[in-house]
Amino acid sequence: MSPEYTDILQRAAEVEGSCWLAVTGAVLTLIIGGEPIYSEQLNPRNPDDARWLEAAANGSALIIAGDNLVITDTMLDVSAAAHLGTLVIGYVPIRS
Repeated sequence: MSPEYTDILQRAAEVEGSCWLAVTGAVLTLIIGGEPIYSEQLNPRNPDDARWLEAAANGSALIIAGDNLVITDTMLDVSAAAHLGTLVIGYVPIRS
């Protein structure tokens, strides 16, 4: 894990109550202000997705959003989004 990611994990705050991640079966939906803004279908047969769904029961997820993010298995580059002023990071509660 990159030092930038570790720093983000330590500094990220919980978001306000109008934002949460709904988990219905294997479908994840990010809700902000009562409106769904992002949704993704995971595959419980895929080991990575299955681990994510299992971990979702722990209560919160770290959301990193912004323009021109570069996120890989080995690095995280949020500099472009930070420079553009579009970087948003926070822990959202998970509701299932």
